[in-house]
Amino acid sequence: PIATGTLVMSLGNLIDQIIIQNILSNMAQTNPDVLYAQYKEFYPSEAFYGESSTGIPPTIHTRLWGCFSSALTLMQLVTAVTQVFGSSATPNVTSAWTKGDKTELKRSINTVVRMTMMFTLPMAFGLCVLAHPIMGLIYSDRALVDIGGNVLTLMGITTIFTAAITPVCSMLNAIGKVKLPMKIYTMCMLIKIGSTWMFVSIPEINIQGATTGSLIAYAISFVVGMYLLIKNSK
Repeated sequence: PIATGTLVMSLGNLIDQIIIQNILSNMAQTNPDVLYAQYKEFYPSEAFYGESSTGIPPTIHTRLWGCFSSALTLMQLVTAVTQVFGSSATPNVTSAWTKGDKTELKRSINTVVRMTMMFTLPMAFGLCVLAHPIMGLIYSDRALVDIGGNVLTLMGITTIFTAAITPVCSMLNAIGKVKLPMKIYTMCMLIKIGSTWMFVSIPEINIQGATTGSLIAYAISFVVGMYLLIKNSK
C-alpha cells in the first residue's frame, strides 16, 4: 500500500501535467484572444496564434507550463523538508502504538504536527508574500518572474497542506493503517485532476487554475487525513 500510494501520486502528477498542457493548447487554438490580452506584454503574437506561413503552432501552453513548473520547484523545496519529519516520526509513533501507550502516542503525534507547522508556516507565508522577489532573485526572464510569481503566491498557501499531508500519512502508516494513506492519496489525485480541469478550462484563469486545483485537493486531503489520524489513534 505504501508503494502504491507513491505510485498514485506520481501518476496523478503526470496526468495533471498532460491535462494542463492539453487544455491550454486547445485554448490557444479556440480562444487565443483571451490569453493574448493577459500575456501579450511577455510573449510575441506568434506564441498565441502560431505562424500560418511556416505551419508553426501556438506555443503559449508550453510557455505557461514553464512558468508553473518554475514556481512548483520552489514549493517542492518546502515539502522536501517536511518529509524528514514524517520519516523521523515513524519509530516513536510505532513504539507508542505497539505498547498501547496512548499518552505517549498523543505526545508523539502532537510533536510531529507542531514541528511540521513550525517550519512550514513561515516558509509558506514567505513564498506567498515574497513570491515575485524570490522569482526575480532566481530567474532573469520577465515572464517567469511575473507569471511565475503570481502562481507562486497561491502556491505559498497550498504549501501548508502539501507539506503537512506527508507526515500525517507517515503517522497513519506508523499506527498500522497502511491502506488509509493510499486511499487519501488516490482521493487527492482525483480531486486535483477534476478541479484542475475545471479551473484551467476557464480562459480568464488558465494556468492559475492548476494551483487552485492543488490547493483544494490537498486541503481536503489534509483535513481527512487528520480526522482519520485522530480517530484511529484514540
